[in-house]
Amino acid sequence: MNAADWALMTIVQATCPTCGDVEVSACDVTVRCCHETMAFAYRFCCPNCAMSMVKDAEDGVVARLLDGGARTESWHLPLELYERAGRAAPINNDDLLDFRDAMARLPTAKC
Repeated sequence: MNAADWALMTIVQATCPTCGDVEVSACDVTVRCCHETMAFAYRFCCPNCAMSMVKDAEDGVVARLLDGGARTESWHLPLELYERAGRAAPINNDDLLDFRDAMARLPTAKC
């Protein structure tokens, strides 16, 4: 039996919040890894309701999914998380008045 046949035979037990326990082929599962945190999760679509789900996964689960033929993908945390707060001056009353005037000038503003 070759690797492709093994992947087609590997069935994963998963849980859908709508349908309950479901069985998904390992080749229909994607293992995700966040570069910054090295946290793993897996993604699949429920075979009954087609709802997409992402669930956290521990190392043992990840190893079994990968052995069964699951695909992989990696992702990065959003860059906004690295922005430093406090670089701009706090909003003051003049800022609020300017904002109110700018909103009043919009074509959608009511008279």
